[in-house]
Amino acid sequence: MNTSIHRIHSLEEAQHIEKISNIFSNYRDISYCRPPSGERPLLVIIAGSPGVGKTTQLHRFLQAQGLQSDNFYKVSLDSLVEHVSAYRAATVQLHDMLLQSKKGQPLDDKDYGTLSGIYSTMITSRKSDFGLPEAVERISKKIQNAEETVSGGMRMDKKHNVTKSKAHFEKNRQRRKFMMLTRSLKEAAQKGDVKSKQRLDSLKQKLIKIMKNKSLKKSYKKLIQASRNKSLKKKELLQNSTASIANKVHVSLPKIVEAPEAPKIVEAPESPKIVEAPQSIQVPKSLKVSKAKASKNEPALFNLNEMRSKGFEYGVQEGINIAYDMTLTASGSKVKDDIMKVLEHYRPLSPHKYLIKILLISASPETIQERIRSRHQTMLYGLNSYIRALNPAIKTIEKFIEENKKGFDTLKKYFKTDSYKSSNNATAYTSDDFEFIEIDNN
Repeated sequence: MNTSIHRIHSLEEAQHIEKISNIFSNYRDISYCRPPSGERPLLVIIAGSPGVGKTTQLHRFLQAQGLQSDNFYKVSLDSLVEHVSAYRAATVQLHDMLLQSKKGQPLDDKDYGTLSGIYSTMITSRKSDFGLPEAVERISKKIQNAEETVSGGMRMDKKHNVTKSKAHFEKNRQRRKFMMLTRSLKEAAQKGDVKSKQRLDSLKQKLIKIMKNKSLKKSYKKLIQASRNKSLKKKELLQNSTASIANKVHVSLPKIVEAPEAPKIVEAPESPKIVEAPQSIQVPKSLKVSKAKASKNEPALFNLNEMRSKGFEYGVQEGINIAYDMTLTASGSKVKDDIMKVLEHYRPLSPHKYLIKILLISASPETIQERIRSRHQTMLYGLNSYIRALNPAIKTIEKFIEENKKGFDTLKKYFKTDSYKSSNNATAYTSDDFEFIEIDNN
Protein backbone atom coordinates (compact mmCIF):
# COMPACT_ATOMS: atom_id res chain seq x y z
CA MET A 1 0.00 0.00 0.00
CA ASN A 2 1.43 3.38 -1.03
CA THR A 3 0.73 5.55 2.00
CA SER A 4 1.51 8.83 0.21
CA ILE A 5 -2.17 9.34 -0.63
CA HIS A 6 -3.31 8.85 2.97
CA ARG A 7 -0.71 10.75 4.97
CA ILE A 8 -1.36 12.28 8.38
CA HIS A 9 -0.28 15.92 8.48
CA SER A 10 -1.12 16.86 12.08
CA LEU A 11 -2.09 15.23 15.35
CA GLU A 12 -5.57 16.74 14.93
CA GLU A 13 -6.03 14.58 11.83
CA ALA A 14 -5.06 11.50 13.82
CA GLN A 15 -7.88 12.12 16.32
CA HIS A 16 -10.50 10.76 13.89
CA ILE A 17 -11.20 7.11 14.60
CA GLU A 18 -12.18 6.50 10.97
CA LYS A 19 -8.66 7.58 9.94
CA ILE A 20 -7.09 5.15 12.39
CA SER A 21 -9.42 2.28 11.51
CA ASN A 22 -8.74 2.78 7.79
CA ILE A 23 -5.01 2.48 8.42
CA PHE A 24 -5.41 -0.66 10.56
CA SER A 25 -7.76 -2.28 8.03
CA ASN A 26 -5.42 -1.33 5.16
CA TYR A 27 -8.24 0.76 3.64
CA ARG A 28 -10.54 -2.22 3.18
CA ASP A 29 -14.07 -2.63 4.46
CA ILE A 30 -13.84 -4.15 7.94
CA SER A 31 -16.43 -6.72 6.95
CA TYR A 32 -13.47 -8.65 5.48
CA CYS A 33 -12.14 -8.95 9.03
CA ARG A 34 -15.28 -10.49 10.53
CA PRO A 35 -15.15 -14.18 11.49
CA PRO A 36 -17.63 -16.57 9.84
CA SER A 37 -21.09 -16.55 11.40
CA GLY A 38 -21.19 -18.44 14.69
CA GLU A 39 -17.40 -18.47 15.16
CA ARG A 40 -15.47 -16.61 17.83
CA PRO A 41 -13.34 -13.62 16.80
CA LEU A 42 -9.59 -14.07 17.10
CA LEU A 43 -7.10 -11.72 18.78
CA VAL A 44 -3.47 -12.49 17.93
CA ILE A 45 -0.99 -10.55 20.05
CA ILE A 46 2.38 -10.80 18.34
CA ALA A 47 5.30 -9.73 20.53
CA GLY A 48 9.05 -9.58 20.18
CA SER A 49 12.06 -7.32 19.89
CA PRO A 50 11.97 -4.62 17.19
CA GLY A 51 13.42 -6.06 13.98
CA VAL A 52 12.84 -9.71 14.93
CA GLY A 53 10.41 -10.24 12.03
CA LYS A 54 6.97 -10.12 13.67
CA THR A 55 5.09 -9.18 10.50
CA THR A 56 6.55 -12.05 8.48
CA GLN A 57 5.89 -14.60 11.21
CA LEU A 58 2.32 -13.35 11.70
CA HIS A 59 1.60 -14.01 8.02
CA ARG A 60 3.08 -17.51 8.23
CA PHE A 61 1.26 -18.33 11.46
CA LEU A 62 -2.13 -17.28 10.11
CA GLN A 63 -1.52 -19.10 6.84
CA ALA A 64 -0.79 -22.29 8.80
CA GLN A 65 -4.12 -21.79 10.57
CA GLY A 66 -5.93 -21.58 7.24
CA LEU A 67 -6.46 -17.84 7.66
CA GLN A 68 -5.52 -14.89 5.46
CA SER A 69 -3.40 -12.11 6.92
CA ASP A 70 -5.21 -9.54 4.75
CA ASN A 71 -8.45 -10.33 6.57
CA PHE A 72 -7.10 -9.16 9.91
CA TYR A 73 -7.39 -5.70 11.42
CA LYS A 74 -3.72 -4.99 12.18
CA VAL A 75 -3.16 -2.73 15.19
CA SER A 76 0.34 -1.31 14.85
CA LEU A 77 1.99 1.82 16.21
CA ASP A 78 4.53 1.71 13.39
CA SER A 79 1.73 1.92 10.82
CA LEU A 80 0.49 5.18 12.38
CA VAL A 81 3.96 6.70 12.59
CA GLU A 82 4.78 5.81 8.98
CA HIS A 83 1.70 7.72 7.80
CA VAL A 84 2.96 11.01 9.27
CA SER A 85 4.45 13.15 6.48
CA ALA A 86 6.61 15.31 8.72
CA TYR A 87 8.14 12.25 10.39
CA ARG A 88 9.27 10.84 7.06
CA ALA A 89 10.86 14.13 6.02
CA ALA A 90 12.52 14.75 9.40
CA THR A 91 14.11 11.31 9.59
CA VAL A 92 15.73 11.63 6.18
CA GLN A 93 16.91 15.18 6.92
CA LEU A 94 18.60 14.06 10.14
CA HIS A 95 20.06 11.02 8.43
CA ASP A 96 21.57 13.19 5.67
CA MET A 97 22.91 15.64 8.23
CA LEU A 98 24.50 12.82 10.24
CA LEU A 99 25.98 11.27 7.10
CA GLN A 100 27.48 14.63 6.13
CA SER A 101 29.02 15.01 9.59
CA LYS A 102 30.72 11.61 9.18
CA LYS A 103 32.58 12.92 6.10
CA GLY A 104 32.13 9.82 3.97
CA GLN A 105 32.31 7.27 6.79
CA PRO A 106 29.35 4.85 7.18
CA LEU A 107 26.95 5.32 10.09
CA ASP A 108 27.57 3.09 13.09
CA ASP A 109 25.29 1.70 15.81
CA LYS A 110 25.69 4.81 17.94
CA ASP A 111 24.57 7.01 15.05
CA TYR A 112 21.39 5.00 14.51
CA GLY A 113 20.81 5.11 18.25
CA THR A 114 20.88 8.90 17.99
CA LEU A 115 18.34 8.88 15.16
CA SER A 116 16.01 6.53 17.04
CA GLY A 117 15.21 9.32 19.53
CA ILE A 118 12.76 10.92 17.10
CA TYR A 119 10.43 7.90 17.21
CA SER A 120 9.82 8.02 20.97
CA THR A 121 9.04 11.73 20.70
CA MET A 122 6.54 11.09 17.91
CA ILE A 123 4.44 8.50 19.73
CA THR A 124 4.20 10.35 23.06
CA SER A 125 3.76 13.99 22.00
CA ARG A 126 0.34 15.65 22.28
CA LYS A 127 1.36 18.65 20.18
CA SER A 128 -0.18 19.30 16.78
CA ASP A 129 3.25 18.97 15.12
CA PHE A 130 4.06 15.78 17.08
CA GLY A 131 6.91 17.61 18.82
CA LEU A 132 9.06 17.07 15.74
CA PRO A 133 10.63 20.59 15.48
CA GLU A 134 11.98 20.28 19.04
CA ALA A 135 13.17 16.73 18.44
CA VAL A 136 14.93 17.71 15.21
CA GLU A 137 16.62 20.65 16.93
CA ARG A 138 17.71 18.49 19.87
CA ILE A 139 19.14 15.72 17.70
CA SER A 140 20.80 18.13 15.25
CA LYS A 141 22.61 19.83 18.16
CA LYS A 142 23.73 16.42 19.35
CA ILE A 143 25.10 15.67 15.88
CA GLN A 144 26.89 19.04 15.73
CA ASN A 145 28.45 18.54 19.16
CA ALA A 146 29.69 15.11 18.14
CA GLU A 147 31.14 16.54 14.93
CA GLU A 148 33.01 19.23 16.87
CA THR A 149 34.46 16.61 19.22
CA VAL A 150 35.68 14.47 16.33
CA SER A 151 37.32 17.45 14.64
CA GLY A 152 39.77 17.77 17.55
CA GLY A 153 37.79 19.95 19.89
CA MET A 154 38.05 23.05 17.71
CA ARG A 155 34.58 24.60 18.18
CA MET A 156 33.22 26.65 15.31
CA ASP A 157 31.46 29.91 15.90
CA LYS A 158 28.02 29.12 17.36
CA LYS A 159 26.20 31.62 15.15
CA HIS A 160 27.87 30.16 12.07
CA ASN A 161 26.82 26.66 13.14
CA VAL A 162 23.18 27.67 13.53
CA THR A 163 23.14 29.43 10.16
CA LYS A 164 24.75 26.46 8.45
CA SER A 165 22.28 24.08 10.11
CA LYS A 166 19.26 26.12 8.99
CA ALA A 167 20.59 26.29 5.43
CA HIS A 168 21.15 22.53 5.45
CA PHE A 169 17.64 21.76 6.65
CA GLU A 170 16.10 24.19 4.16
CA LYS A 171 18.00 22.54 1.32
CA ASN A 172 16.86 19.08 2.44
CA ARG A 173 13.30 20.29 2.93
CA GLN A 174 13.25 21.50 -0.67
CA ARG A 175 14.80 18.24 -1.80
CA ARG A 176 12.14 16.16 -0.03
CA LYS A 177 9.40 18.41 -1.41
CA PHE A 178 10.87 18.00 -4.88
CA MET A 179 10.95 14.20 -4.57
CA MET A 180 7.35 14.08 -3.36
CA LEU A 181 6.24 16.28 -6.26
CA THR A 182 7.93 14.12 -8.87
CA ARG A 183 6.36 10.99 -7.43
CA SER A 184 2.96 12.61 -7.27
CA LEU A 185 3.45 13.69 -10.87
CA LYS A 186 4.09 10.10 -11.93
CA GLU A 187 1.09 8.82 -9.99
CA ALA A 188 -1.17 11.43 -11.59
CA ALA A 189 0.14 10.57 -15.04
CA GLN A 190 -0.34 6.84 -14.52
CA LYS A 191 -3.93 7.17 -13.26
CA GLY A 192 -5.01 9.18 -16.27
CA ASP A 193 -8.41 10.14 -14.86
CA VAL A 194 -9.91 13.64 -15.21
CA LYS A 195 -9.05 14.72 -11.68
CA SER A 196 -5.45 13.58 -12.09
CA LYS A 197 -5.10 15.40 -15.42
CA GLN A 198 -6.31 18.63 -13.83
CA ARG A 199 -3.82 18.15 -11.03
CA LEU A 200 -0.99 17.54 -13.45
CA ASP A 201 -0.66 21.18 -14.57
CA SER A 202 -0.49 22.39 -10.98
CA LEU A 203 2.24 19.86 -10.18
CA LYS A 204 4.22 20.91 -13.26
CA GLN A 205 4.23 24.55 -12.16
CA LYS A 206 5.37 23.67 -8.64
CA LEU A 207 8.07 21.45 -10.06
CA ILE A 208 9.33 24.17 -12.43
CA LYS A 209 9.55 26.64 -9.54
CA ILE A 210 11.85 24.51 -7.41
CA MET A 211 13.81 23.18 -10.37
CA LYS A 212 15.71 26.49 -10.52
CA ASN A 213 18.10 24.83 -8.08
CA LYS A 214 20.79 23.15 -10.23
CA SER A 215 21.51 20.36 -7.76
CA LEU A 216 17.82 19.44 -7.67
CA LYS A 217 17.72 19.40 -11.46
CA LYS A 218 20.62 16.96 -11.42
CA SER A 219 18.86 14.82 -8.81
CA TYR A 220 15.73 14.73 -10.93
CA LYS A 221 17.67 13.47 -13.93
CA LYS A 222 19.14 10.71 -11.77
CA LEU A 223 15.66 9.83 -10.53
CA ILE A 224 14.36 9.55 -14.10
CA GLN A 225 17.34 7.39 -15.08
CA ALA A 226 16.77 5.11 -12.08
CA SER A 227 13.12 4.80 -13.03
CA ARG A 228 14.11 3.74 -16.54
CA ASN A 229 16.29 0.98 -15.16
CA LYS A 230 13.63 -0.40 -12.79
CA SER A 231 11.27 -1.90 -15.32
CA LEU A 232 10.43 -1.92 -19.01
CA LYS A 233 6.98 -0.54 -18.25
CA LYS A 234 8.34 2.58 -16.60
CA LYS A 235 10.93 2.92 -19.33
CA GLU A 236 8.26 2.93 -22.02
CA LEU A 237 6.19 5.40 -20.03
CA LEU A 238 9.10 7.84 -19.90
CA GLN A 239 9.99 7.39 -23.59
CA ASN A 240 6.41 8.02 -24.74
CA SER A 241 6.05 11.34 -22.96
CA THR A 242 3.73 13.82 -24.65
CA ALA A 243 4.12 16.81 -22.34
CA SER A 244 7.48 18.52 -22.13
CA ILE A 245 8.98 21.25 -20.05
CA ALA A 246 12.43 20.82 -21.55
CA ASN A 247 12.94 24.57 -21.79
CA LYS A 248 12.64 24.71 -18.00
CA VAL A 249 14.03 21.47 -16.62
CA HIS A 250 15.65 19.81 -19.67
CA VAL A 251 13.71 16.57 -19.19
CA SER A 252 10.45 15.14 -20.49
CA LEU A 253 7.54 14.32 -18.26
CA PRO A 254 5.76 10.94 -18.35
CA LYS A 255 2.96 10.42 -20.79
CA ILE A 256 -0.56 10.44 -19.37
CA VAL A 257 -1.80 6.93 -19.92
CA GLU A 258 -5.08 5.28 -19.18
CA ALA A 259 -4.92 3.04 -16.13
CA PRO A 260 -7.47 0.82 -14.44
CA GLU A 261 -9.81 2.65 -12.16
CA ALA A 262 -8.22 3.10 -8.75
CA PRO A 263 -9.68 0.82 -6.06
CA LYS A 264 -12.32 2.53 -4.01
CA ILE A 265 -11.19 3.49 -0.54
CA VAL A 266 -13.77 2.27 1.88
CA GLU A 267 -14.35 4.70 4.68
CA ALA A 268 -15.15 3.49 8.16
CA PRO A 269 -18.56 4.50 9.51
CA GLU A 270 -18.70 8.26 10.00
CA SER A 271 -17.67 9.27 13.51
CA PRO A 272 -18.32 5.85 15.06
CA LYS A 273 -19.42 6.08 18.64
CA ILE A 274 -17.94 3.99 21.39
CA VAL A 275 -20.80 2.13 22.99
CA GLU A 276 -20.97 2.47 26.73
CA ALA A 277 -20.72 -0.69 28.79
CA PRO A 278 -21.94 -1.09 32.38
CA GLN A 279 -20.38 1.50 34.70
CA SER A 280 -18.93 -1.16 36.96
CA ILE A 281 -16.32 -2.02 34.32
CA GLN A 282 -13.16 0.06 34.53
CA VAL A 283 -12.03 2.06 31.50
CA PRO A 284 -8.44 1.30 30.37
CA LYS A 285 -5.76 3.69 31.59
CA SER A 286 -4.56 4.49 28.07
CA LEU A 287 -7.99 5.91 27.12
CA LYS A 288 -8.31 8.34 30.01
CA VAL A 289 -7.56 12.05 29.69
CA SER A 290 -5.30 13.31 32.45
CA LYS A 291 -6.62 15.80 35.01
CA ALA A 292 -3.82 18.21 34.11
CA LYS A 293 -4.88 18.19 30.45
CA ALA A 294 -8.56 18.55 31.28
CA SER A 295 -7.91 21.56 33.51
CA LYS A 296 -6.17 23.52 30.72
CA ASN A 297 -7.99 25.52 28.09
CA GLU A 298 -6.51 23.53 25.20
CA PRO A 299 -7.74 20.72 22.94
CA ALA A 300 -7.50 17.34 24.61
CA LEU A 301 -5.39 15.64 21.95
CA PHE A 302 -4.50 11.99 22.28
CA ASN A 303 -0.98 11.03 21.24
CA LEU A 304 -0.35 8.28 18.68
CA ASN A 305 0.22 5.65 21.35
CA GLU A 306 -3.21 6.44 22.81
CA MET A 307 -4.83 6.54 19.38
CA ARG A 308 -3.51 3.04 18.77
CA SER A 309 -5.48 1.95 21.86
CA LYS A 310 -8.60 3.73 20.61
CA GLY A 311 -8.20 2.07 17.23
CA PHE A 312 -7.96 -1.30 18.96
CA GLU A 313 -11.07 -0.50 21.01
CA TYR A 314 -12.98 0.23 17.82
CA GLY A 315 -11.97 -3.15 16.41
CA VAL A 316 -13.13 -4.96 19.54
CA GLN A 317 -16.42 -3.07 19.46
CA GLU A 318 -16.94 -4.35 15.91
CA GLY A 319 -16.09 -7.93 16.92
CA ILE A 320 -13.56 -8.43 14.12
CA ASN A 321 -10.38 -10.52 13.90
CA ILE A 322 -7.44 -8.47 15.20
CA ALA A 323 -3.65 -8.79 15.04
CA TYR A 324 -1.89 -6.60 17.62
CA ASP A 325 1.82 -5.88 17.00
CA MET A 326 3.64 -4.88 20.17
CA THR A 327 6.78 -5.04 22.31
CA LEU A 328 6.24 -6.42 25.81
CA THR A 329 7.60 -5.08 29.07
CA ALA A 330 8.64 -7.46 31.85
CA SER A 331 5.36 -6.87 33.70
CA GLY A 332 3.13 -7.38 30.64
CA SER A 333 1.13 -4.36 31.79
CA LYS A 334 -0.05 -3.36 28.32
CA VAL A 335 -1.94 -6.63 27.96
CA LYS A 336 -3.20 -6.81 31.56
CA ASP A 337 -4.11 -3.15 32.09
CA ASP A 338 -5.24 -2.08 28.63
CA ILE A 339 -6.03 -4.89 26.22
CA MET A 340 -7.91 -7.15 28.64
CA LYS A 341 -9.90 -4.26 30.09
CA VAL A 342 -11.11 -3.33 26.62
CA LEU A 343 -12.15 -6.95 26.01
CA GLU A 344 -13.96 -7.06 29.36
CA HIS A 345 -15.53 -3.67 28.66
CA TYR A 346 -17.31 -4.93 25.52
CA ARG A 347 -17.87 -8.56 26.52
CA PRO A 348 -21.49 -7.96 27.73
CA LEU A 349 -22.34 -6.43 24.36
CA SER A 350 -20.88 -9.17 22.13
CA PRO A 351 -22.29 -12.61 21.32
CA HIS A 352 -18.86 -14.26 21.56
CA LYS A 353 -15.71 -13.97 23.63
CA TYR A 354 -12.41 -13.44 21.85
CA LEU A 355 -10.03 -16.36 21.46
CA ILE A 356 -6.64 -14.93 22.43
CA LYS A 357 -3.35 -16.22 21.04
CA ILE A 358 -0.14 -14.60 22.29
CA LEU A 359 2.91 -15.22 20.08
CA LEU A 360 6.50 -14.53 21.14
CA ILE A 361 8.83 -14.22 18.15
CA SER A 362 12.50 -14.68 19.05
CA ALA A 363 15.86 -14.76 17.30
CA SER A 364 19.51 -14.37 18.25
CA PRO A 365 20.80 -10.82 18.87
CA GLU A 366 23.14 -11.15 15.88
CA THR A 367 20.30 -12.17 13.57
CA ILE A 368 18.13 -9.27 14.71
CA GLN A 369 21.04 -6.85 14.34
CA GLU A 370 21.59 -7.91 10.73
CA ARG A 371 17.87 -7.52 9.94
CA ILE A 372 17.75 -4.05 11.46
CA ARG A 373 20.74 -2.89 9.41
CA SER A 374 19.23 -4.34 6.24
CA ARG A 375 15.87 -2.69 6.98
CA HIS A 376 17.52 0.73 7.34
CA GLN A 377 18.89 0.50 3.81
CA THR A 378 15.59 -0.77 2.40
CA MET A 379 13.68 2.11 3.97
CA LEU A 380 16.12 4.78 2.80
CA TYR A 381 16.22 3.70 -0.82
CA GLY A 382 12.62 2.60 -1.26
CA LEU A 383 9.97 4.45 -3.29
CA ASN A 384 8.72 6.45 -0.28
CA SER A 385 12.07 6.89 1.43
CA TYR A 386 12.26 7.45 5.17
CA ILE A 387 13.92 5.71 8.06
CA ARG A 388 12.48 4.36 11.30
CA ALA A 389 15.87 4.13 12.92
CA LEU A 390 16.35 1.33 15.43
CA ASN A 391 19.39 1.03 17.64
CA PRO A 392 21.24 -2.05 16.31
CA ALA A 393 23.63 -2.27 19.28
CA ILE A 394 23.80 -5.83 20.61
CA LYS A 395 23.29 -4.71 24.23
CA THR A 396 20.11 -2.84 23.31
CA ILE A 397 18.77 -5.83 21.38
CA GLU A 398 19.58 -8.22 24.23
CA LYS A 399 17.64 -5.99 26.61
CA PHE A 400 14.58 -6.08 24.33
CA ILE A 401 14.82 -9.87 24.04
CA GLU A 402 15.02 -10.25 27.81
CA GLU A 403 12.10 -7.87 28.47
CA ASN A 404 9.85 -9.61 25.94
CA LYS A 405 10.65 -13.06 27.30
CA LYS A 406 9.95 -11.97 30.87
CA GLY A 407 6.70 -10.31 29.82
CA PHE A 408 5.61 -13.41 27.89
CA ASP A 409 6.33 -15.70 30.87
CA THR A 410 4.57 -13.30 33.26
CA LEU A 411 1.43 -13.23 31.10
CA LYS A 412 1.44 -17.00 30.63
CA LYS A 413 1.59 -17.56 34.37
CA TYR A 414 -1.05 -14.89 35.02
CA PHE A 415 -3.65 -16.07 32.48
CA LYS A 416 -3.07 -19.83 32.48
CA THR A 417 -3.54 -20.10 36.26
CA ASP A 418 -6.25 -18.77 38.55
CA SER A 419 -4.45 -15.43 39.05
CA TYR A 420 -6.52 -13.51 36.49
CA LYS A 421 -9.81 -15.07 37.54
CA SER A 422 -9.19 -14.37 41.22
CA SER A 423 -8.34 -10.72 40.56
CA ASN A 424 -11.30 -10.21 38.19
CA ASN A 425 -14.33 -11.91 39.69
CA ALA A 426 -16.69 -10.60 37.01
CA THR A 427 -14.60 -11.85 34.09
CA ALA A 428 -16.04 -14.25 31.54
CA TYR A 429 -12.56 -15.26 30.34
CA THR A 430 -10.89 -18.43 31.57
CA SER A 431 -7.48 -20.02 31.03
CA ASP A 432 -8.94 -21.99 28.10
CA ASP A 433 -9.44 -18.72 26.18
CA PHE A 434 -5.66 -18.13 26.05
CA GLU A 435 -2.96 -19.84 24.03
CA PHE A 436 0.75 -19.02 24.33
CA ILE A 437 3.09 -19.90 21.46
CA GLU A 438 6.85 -19.30 21.07
CA ILE A 439 8.26 -19.10 17.53
CA ASP A 440 11.98 -19.22 16.68
CA ASN A 441 12.74 -16.92 13.74
CA ASN A 442 16.50 -17.45 13.38
